[in-house]
Amino acid sequence: MAELDLARGVLVREEGEWVKLADQVKSSDLRATQVEAEIAIVLEGQSEMRTSLEARKSDIEKERSVAAAARDASAKSVEKGLRTRYERLRSPRRLQVLVPLNGTTCGACNTAIPMSRRAAIKAATVIDACENCGAILYQGE
Repeated sequence: MAELDLARGVLVREEGEWVKLADQVKSSDLRATQVEAEIAIVLEGQSEMRTSLEARKSDIEKERSVAAAARDASAKSVEKGLRTRYERLRSPRRLQVLVPLNGTTCGACNTAIPMSRRAAIKAATVIDACENCGAILYQGE
């Protein structure tokens, strides 16, 4: 009899926990339904803005493709070795690949450029790069 009472006690406790968990699940389901309704309202409010952004995005992509085609066409006139060096240096992290001489220094990293190399760059007899950052140097205005 004692074992039976003990088993009933365990069963009652487990049923109580199950009821608590069932209530938690119901409240969680209710909250999830409310959140989904709020999300639907927000998305509905944003629908007009989203369509205008999609239109702008498609316009910008068209402009970008036209600019990329023009860039590719003009890049064909550049010497292959120089074009390869430029493409290798160009990356999303590096904003400046072609930089002007800033007096006696590189315009990107302010490293001093030797006088003989500066003179050759200014005379446009050579296209040279900075020894420190690798940027391609040219004579600025």
